[in-house]
Amino acid sequence: MLMTAQRHILEIICEDEFALLAIHCREDDYNFAFFLNKYLGLSLKKKENDLDLLQKNIPVSFPLFEHRDESTENVIFLVGNTFKTTYQKTTSAGSLFAQENEEKTYYLIPEYKKTDYFLKIISDSPKDVEELFLSKVMKIPIVITAYSLDYTTLKSKQNLNFD
Repeated sequence: MLMTAQRHILEIICEDEFALLAIHCREDDYNFAFFLNKYLGLSLKKKENDLDLLQKNIPVSFPLFEHRDESTENVIFLVGNTFKTTYQKTTSAGSLFAQENEEKTYYLIPEYKKTDYFLKIISDSPKDVEELFLSKVMKIPIVITAYSLDYTTLKSKQNLNFD
């Protein structure tokens, strides 16, 4: 008599609920973090390591700032959406070779190429914090526009798993 073994695999996907703001602002990341700290009462600090990913086998790095509020247990991340790199491209011009610099831009969330920054809000009630932050962010003079995003609809939402 032949007995077959059955294996059952239990997969638990634990996904934190969070809110996501898309922000259009042409300021450098340090300056923008300063303004967010000032207008939102945060203490965003640059993480020791940027958010490093591989896109099309190219290592890319996005600026990442973090604020942790021990009293409310809220965690706020500011992350840049663009990474620009310059590389030398060799082209042939007759019998000679010419080198020219070419710039390539990579995006954390490619569906939103015009967005400069994302504010990820992890909280017990992320939608409440999101509404409060959105109204305050819109009052910052250097912000062009900001709006809420439904991260569940993003094709590249796995890029937001950095907490």
